[in-house]
Amino acid sequence: MKKLILFCCVLFGANAISQAQTTKCGVYQLINTKESKNVLKDHNIVLEKGANGKISGRFYGTTDDFIDAREGYLPGHFVAPMENLRVTKDSIFFTINVAHKDLFKNPIPRNVKTAKAAHNLKRAAWKSGWLGDNLQRSYAAALRRALLGFNAPPSPPPKGYSFYTSFLRLV
Repeated sequence: MKKLILFCCVLFGANAISQAQTTKCGVYQLINTKESKNVLKDHNIVLEKGANGKISGRFYGTTDDFIDAREGYLPGHFVAPMENLRVTKDSIFFTINVAHKDLFKNPIPRNVKTAKAAHNLKRAAWKSGWLGDNLQRSYAAALRRALLGFNAPPSPPPKGYSFYTSFLRLV
């Protein structure tokens, strides 16, 4: 009997954790604040729960993610899988890797899920600047209700992670 009660508690707890993770899934879009104006323009995050129960994600961004300042040209756009994705009850951590050949002239629509799909649609390549063959950046964000907050936390961020004073809202 005790084993049955323990099993039910474990099953209930696992289901509650699974439901909490699922509620974090969806499309997050940039909220334009005074601090974030044009900093994370054309940025979206898509979090999805797979058949195996694991959350995966895509990051839609611009080359501005990899440079401190841009002068005289428009940014390139990309879609990249969120690698090393870790979602906790109040935070999200991930890394993006983007090959220079996978940068495009215009924003990538959310229905295009990979750079390969964007190439197959014959989207125009970005040729305005050179940032290197492969671009990489790691992120950490606070996850509060339906908001992802990329901002300076009270304590230093984990080594190698970037913070913005910008917010993405679940839509």
